[in-house]
This record gives sequence, C-alpha cells and structure tokens, in this order.
Amino acid sequence: MSLMSHDDLSMVSGAALESAPGFTVITVMRNEMYFLPAFLDHFRKIGAERFIVLDDRSDDGSAEYLAKQGDVMLLRARGRFGDPVDGLAIDPRLKAGHLRRVHLWRSILMRRFCVGRWSLLADLDEFIALPEGTTLPEVASRLEAEGVRGAWGVMLDVYPERLEELGPDAPAATGVREGRWLFDARRHLHLQADGSAPKVAYEGARMRLYTRHGLAPRPPLRRRLDARIRGVRTLTDLTLYKPTLAKFGPEDLFLHSHKATVPMSGRMLLPILHYRFTPALWSRVSYALESGAYAKGSSEYHQLSALLAALSETGEGFACWISKDAGDIAALRKSGNLLGLP
Repeated sequence: MSLMSHDDLSMVSGAALESAPGFTVITVMRNEMYFLPAFLDHFRKIGAERFIVLDDRSDDGSAEYLAKQGDVMLLRARGRFGDPVDGLAIDPRLKAGHLRRVHLWRSILMRRFCVGRWSLLADLDEFIALPEGTTLPEVASRLEAEGVRGAWGVMLDVYPERLEELGPDAPAATGVREGRWLFDARRHLHLQADGSAPKVAYEGARMRLYTRHGLAPRPPLRRRLDARIRGVRTLTDLTLYKPTLAKFGPEDLFLHSHKATVPMSGRMLLPILHYRFTPALWSRVSYALESGAYAKGSSEYHQLSALLAALSETGEGFACWISKDAGDIAALRKSGNLLGLP
C-alpha cells in the first residue's frame, strides 16, 4: 500500500491556494489559538506567502480563525494525530510499529502540495530565528547554491525566568509575543560535513531541569555505551534536531519527526525557538496525559508534568547562568546555534 493511498485529507478552506506560488509553511495543529497570531505574523515577516495547516479537530476557535486568513489553506483528516501506523507496510524505508499518523500526514502534505519547491515544516510552538533582513527564500537560495535540498534546525527550548510567568495573570498569558523569553546559550549540536544527522553536544534546557530535579531517566546500558564510543551526549529521547527546511522530490518522505530522505546541508544550522514553557503548557499537558496521543503514550508530558510540580514545590525558576535572551541573534550565533548565514 503506497503512502498516498493513506491521503485521507479534505479541504476546509483556501482551495485557491493549492497551486499558488510563494514560500510555503506547513504545520499540523490541535487547539493552538494561543500561538496562531504570532506564528503567522512571524513567518509572514520572514517571507512565507502560503500556509498549509492540517487541523486535528480543534475546538478552541483555531480552525475558524484560520478560515478567515487569505494565505492559509486549511485541511482536515478522517484519522487522528496519534493513530498508530505500520510504516513498514507502506514504505520499506519506514519502521514497522514506529509511526503515528501525523508522520504520514507530513509526508503527504509535502508530496501533494510542495514537490519541487522549498517549504518549511514547523509545529505551532516553533519559530525559526533568522538574522535581521534575511528571508526564507534567501535561505533556500543559499541551500540551492550548496547543492542540497534541506537544512537542519536545532530545537532550542525557550522559557521564562520564573514559574510564575506561566500563570494566568502573567503578560505571556495573552500570547507568546508577550513576556521575556530565554534559552540556554550553549552549542547544542555539531553538524556533520556530509549532512547526516548532527551529533548532540548539549542536551538542552529540559534535560538540565530534569537532571536538577531528579527526573532524568537513566538510559539503557546500550545507549550509554554507544554514546561513550561516539563521544557524544545522546542519553535521552529528546531529539534536538529536525529537517525544518526542505525541497521534496516525488518519492521523498519523512522517516520520522527528525529525519527525511532529502540530502541535508552540512554547513547551515537554523535555530528553532521552541516555546515549550509557556502558559499554554498547562492545557497541553492535561490533553496529552488524558489522550495519550503523543509519542510513547505521551511520556514526555508525564515528565513535564512532574517538572512543573517540582518547580512549584521548590520555588525554583527555569533560568540559570547560561540563559540568554532568545531574541538575541548575536547570542544564537555566538553559542553555535546559528550557522551558515551572514
């Protein structure tokens, strides 16, 4: 059974954009009204002209909001985000019993609407940070000149200084554009010259916080030995890279959330400001724990729930001595999380 035979998507609005030119941003969402205005505004400012959004049955007004946006094509599917899929039965490059339906959706959207054109895939809480005046089409032109069809993004957890800033009365409660956001200003990844998956140099703010509060799971012996042999820090399931910018061919696909079949750049690294720790986290954790719709029974959200409880009990905050302003391009560049752009 081919990948496209699993195309259960139907058009809700924006059908006129199906063959529209311009740089495209693709996302899958459920109840993301907190992020939507800022997400659209951010990517419009850096060159996006078409948004393709697959809605997983939102009931918070997100779909109605998007239907009024002239540059948004909105789709729905019969299946659900977390439905399990036997990938090996669809394509031998996929793993059996490893995928959720959302992984197929991403490949289907790229093949159906974006073959032969540059597109960016991002979740609603992921914002690409580019140097002032740089646009996504310009980034794509640089990748074309390098002779590749993709660029890695590094997932940088963004957080406020204190837990109270996630409360209902905090400035950020009205939207992600409010408040002051920080990131851990350390090099997270080492790119590989051949464009293969980057090596992890630092496991990020979440792992720092998990470790501090005794919530980091002890990895299996096999993983610890593998990490020691390769000289890298890959002890958790928090994969910090993803193929965020890509130009798909007709047979390309996402193998999972963090790997695609397109040849990737070994020179360019794009910082992805991942707004995980926002006031919207409370409702997302609640949904994830109730539904189990995310990877491994929403195991990451169980950890996040425990972390929030620990921070509340101890009165400690998110920030530390390496925290820097997430909007500081110079800090992103100096820390090694922005590479290949002037």
